[in-house]
Amino acid sequence: MNYTIENDKIKLTVSDHGAEIKSLIRKSDNTEIMWQADSAFWGRTSPVLFHL
Repeated sequence: MNYTIENDKIKLTVSDHGAEIKSLIRKSDNTEIMWQADSAFWGRTSPVLFHL
């Protein structure tokens, strides 16, 4: 299941499976910040792949 929280600046969607961020949208211009698993490039996600 996914859960969404938001305020006047951002909208965040998180999966309850590993607390993986699924979507982060900047509301000022409706820009999606997170990778959306575009199959044209790489159709998967990984919550730790881009960990810093």
